[in-house]
Order: sequence, then structure tokens, then C-alpha cells
Amino acid sequence: EPDFFSSIAETISVCFSKGLGAPVGSMLLADSDTIKRAKRYRKMWGGGMRQVGLLAAGADYALNHNFELLEEDHRRAKELAAVINECPKLSINPESVESNIVIFDVIDEEAPSALAKLEKAGIRMVQFGPATIRATFHFQISEDDTRRVFQTLKELFN
Repeated sequence: EPDFFSSIAETISVCFSKGLGAPVGSMLLADSDTIKRAKRYRKMWGGGMRQVGLLAAGADYALNHNFELLEEDHRRAKELAAVINECPKLSINPESVESNIVIFDVIDEEAPSALAKLEKAGIRMVQFGPATIRATFHFQISEDDTRRVFQTLKELFN
């Protein structure tokens, strides 16, 4: 049964190193002809690794031990979106948050100055545009860390 993404895309890439915490690795989902072409290009571009089993073991561990943790990351991301939505100096559509990634805008300043304030408070996010910031949750971010981020955002951007 095709899902939404497979109904609008010919290929889907799944990264094991982001929220799942594997050291490296991705998987490509596509029809067999596309996979054959992708393997050929990968090899031409130097991606034919001989010790891929080591990397596959990391991805296997991440899938078996960290997959369920993604639900917590997604919940925290939605909570962050709600906090951002309450800050008058930040802008977000809370409905746009569907995963562990939160993308929002700062109002009346550029992203680098907002990121510097956050960095000074020990919070790291990344610039995603001139006034746009991206925050990503992963399994190593605790509930205490999350509450500290919420409080800091309220203090800095209210």
C-alpha cells in the first residue's frame, strides 16, 4: 500500500544518522531500475565501499534501538513549535512541524544574531535562510534540555 510520499516521489532517501543516531548511512527506496542506475552512479563517484558491513551494523543498531525514540523527538518538536508561536519576535506555522525538524523565522533581526544569542545560552541551532532558523531534535536531547530551550526562547524572544 503506497504512502503519501511514495505517491508523489520516484525515490525516497532514508537517513540513519540523523534522528536515529547511526554514525553514517542512508537507504534509497525506488523501483529496481532506478536502484540499478543509482548503484552504478554511486560506484562511479567512489561510493563502492568494501567494509560496508560495519556501517550497516550501525544502521541496524539505530533501527532496533533508537527508532521508537523518534516519537519523543517529534513530540518535542511540536511542543517547541507551540513555544515559538507564542514568542512575538519569532514566527512559525505550528502545523508545518511533522517530524523532529522545526523551521522558524526571527522577526526584526537576522538569523546570525539570533543564533549568537542562543549559542551564548548554550543552545545550538542552524541558519536556514537570512532570517530562518532550523532546530532538530535527536535522542541525545533530554527532557531537561528541552525545557531549558523553551525557557531561553521565551526569555530572548518575548
